[in-house]
Amino acid sequence: GGQVVNSYSRDVDVIEQRYGKESARMLGSMMFEGAAIIRDRIDRYAIDCDYRPGGIFAALNTRQMAHLQKQKTLWQQYGNHELELLDERGIRREVATERYVGGLLDR
Repeated sequence: GGQVVNSYSRDVDVIEQRYGKESARMLGSMMFEGAAIIRDRIDRYAIDCDYRPGGIFAALNTRQMAHLQKQKTLWQQYGNHELELLDERGIRREVATERYVGGLLDR
């Protein structure tokens, strides 16, 4: 199994602090390019892999939810505009559990 996640092991703001704005912007755009290549190959070669686009970062508490709100703002600065903050009702619509207080949907 696997996941297509628009991310690195470090957030893009950390990359920017260490290597500069231009490197961060370039690497930020590469995150989306890599995912697009994978989706294209799934379609082109009719790969039967149960691919479901999007992913959710779930928050167990209000502190984690506040972090996700900051992440949304940060990721939008680097070109990810396919993000939706989910409140309790919204995350329950996506994930059938009452465990989470909210989340961030990355389409």
